[in-house]
Amino acid sequence: MDLQRLNDLPDGGHRAWLAVFGSWCCNVIISGWLNALGVFQNYYSTVLFPNLPESTVAIIPSLVDFIIFAGGPVFGLMYDKYGPRLLLAIGGSLHVIGILAASVASNHFYALVLSQGICDKGSALGASMMLYPAISSISTWFTNRRALALGLTSTGGSIGGIMFPLMFESLEPVVGFAWTMRACALVIFVLAVIANLTISSRITPVKRHIHVKEYTRPFKSSTYRLLSLSALMYFGLFLPITYIILQARQEGISEYLAGKLVVIINAASLIGRTLPAWAADHIGRFNTAIIFGFLSMLTVWAFWIPLHNSSGGIIAFSVLYGIFSGAVIALTPALVSQISEVHEIGTRTGTFYGLLGLVTLTSTLSSGAIVDDMDGNFLGLKIFCGASIAVGTLFLVWARVSMRGWNLRAIA
Repeated sequence: MDLQRLNDLPDGGHRAWLAVFGSWCCNVIISGWLNALGVFQNYYSTVLFPNLPESTVAIIPSLVDFIIFAGGPVFGLMYDKYGPRLLLAIGGSLHVIGILAASVASNHFYALVLSQGICDKGSALGASMMLYPAISSISTWFTNRRALALGLTSTGGSIGGIMFPLMFESLEPVVGFAWTMRACALVIFVLAVIANLTISSRITPVKRHIHVKEYTRPFKSSTYRLLSLSALMYFGLFLPITYIILQARQEGISEYLAGKLVVIINAASLIGRTLPAWAADHIGRFNTAIIFGFLSMLTVWAFWIPLHNSSGGIIAFSVLYGIFSGAVIALTPALVSQISEVHEIGTRTGTFYGLLGLVTLTSTLSSGAIVDDMDGNFLGLKIFCGASIAVGTLFLVWARVSMRGWNLRAIA
């Protein structure tokens, strides 16, 4: 099949929309779990391991982030070579097994690290194996409506980020940590089966020898290099989701409201993952991502940093940040696929997310250390968050300029 045909995508059809639905299911159980980490971070810090420093407890979410993203170079290339089916089947199985393992490991910190960090989907190898076929398959069906399709699938992360915290907060006091995790595993199992049955790729996998050039070739493009540097914004992008509950409790916000902040962020991100994605297909995906990157930064600097013991203020921040950061997260795979040939989308997307893995690993660990060094004060973490998003957004601007120059009317 020649490249002309490969890039002539149908932009719809029942198989395409079934793939969108399957990818949405994957996002519920992968990104949704990732977006619920703030609830687990709070529970680990205050209930299971209250005597451990924040930087130690942060090992769990940092491993979750790292392994999901760091598997990208391997699993992205495997998707290009073998298609989505095998990765989805093995990844879904590991995902469920990891959560079941976490349900019996809660009394031992490093057993919990191993179960949630190595096999569990939100933090784990199984999730990583599912993520890249879920993202990359969509790009083989859509071109003009690609950002919208990927945005719709990413709303699964918002739904999961609402569902899992509410499940945990409702079930854990009644049935305990172990059975709550098993209930989550059942939901994940059902959605993983649906994803396996519905996700497909429009193109035939190309079996080729694995060579280091597969990973270095994308960096010959200046736009891809600059887009990769924009990953620096992820040093800060996930920090509010991970730490906002702990920060709110430390500043005197009621336990009830603090526990609902992650849900509020994820509910608001439903708007950010849909409407900006639709707009991006019309005004340009890079243009839209830049706008919402700057808005995310401004929200941190104008609302979160000066915020202190204000219930209204922290709700306003959660809503605005959920909308703006949700748009950036949803548009990220569309940015990569826009500058990639369709037969290389898996490898190029996986390589980009592999860089994100390194960023998120160091981000969560260093931010926990910042909180410890400031004796539990979150001001340093907030400044670090805002500065990281600002730097990453500036690299997005540079990438856009490398494509279209300084013409503000150009669609990019």
